[in-house]
This record gives sequence, structure tokens and C-alpha cells, in this order.
Amino acid sequence: MFGIRFSRLVCTMCLTGALLCAHAGAVDQGNAFEPGKLTLTQEKLSASVPTEEERAAELLVLVNQMRGSEGLSPLVLSESLGRVASIRAEEMDAIEAYTHYSISYGSAFQMMKSAGIPFHKAAENIAWGYSNTAEVLLAWANSPSHRANMMDPAFSTLGVGYSAQDGVWSLLFQD
Repeated sequence: MFGIRFSRLVCTMCLTGALLCAHAGAVDQGNAFEPGKLTLTQEKLSASVPTEEERAAELLVLVNQMRGSEGLSPLVLSESLGRVASIRAEEMDAIEAYTHYSISYGSAFQMMKSAGIPFHKAAENIAWGYSNTAEVLLAWANSPSHRANMMDPAFSTLGVGYSAQDGVWSLLFQD
């Protein structure tokens, strides 16, 4: 990534109308999500190497547990949104660029529009250096901007992308 290698990063971006906001940085440990509330344990996740579809299903369960604990409606997985998220994760991993903007396709939101995915509000969480769903969820849950995307009541749909080479994730939300 531009001559700098990071072991772990998280970043978030959301689009509401014409407002675009992006947040990046260290995970805030002051408002930490409690890992004891997760029902998928590290041992369960380490038992075998999951497929991308299994990773998406695991992450959906974990995000919906968080949302349920605050009385929010569960998200559903979208195959088309997942394809866009997968392209995002694979490209970031291939070119070692950790960014919300694709040099080939533009932003995640431009990619969603090009794929015919309608939205009024959308967001993307990205992460680099996480090999399993429990780790990446905890990183996002402990970051206020990432947590806000996961807990936004306006979102109903989720797309998950993962590239195993460097543990790159793209999580797309759609209303």
C-alpha cells in the first residue's frame, strides 16, 4: 500500500444523498464491544477454512446479534451486493491499496449503481489484516463509525466480500 504495510486497519465510508463521510484510524477501545456476547467462538471459526459464502453467513449472524441486542431489525444477505463487495476486497488485496476508491471501478457506490443495485443510503466498512469473522467484527464493533454503519436502522441489506491473501474485507450496506 503505497510503500507502507499495515498489519491491521479498519475504515468506513457512507453515502447519504450528496453527503459523503469517511473515517479511518485506530480502533476506539473506550466503548468496546463485549466479545463474550458472540455465540460463534474463535474455536468454532478456526475448526476449518470457511468459504466466502460461509464467512458472509457467519458475519451476518454476528452483525444481526449486535443489531438484535439493540432492538434493530436483522439484515439480509444480498448476492449482488456481495459480488460488488468481493470485487472490492479482491482488488484492494491484489494492488495492495487500502482505499474506498477503486482505480478500476470508482467508489463502492458507483460500483453499486453500475451493477444496477438501487439505494438511497449506502455505506462501506473495509478492513485489512483480519483472517476471521470474529476478529474483523470486533474491530468494526469497537470503532464508533464502523459500529454506526452496522447499527444504522436505515440499512436492511448486507454484502460481504473477503480476500484471503492479506485478509481484506469489504462490508457493504444498503437501505
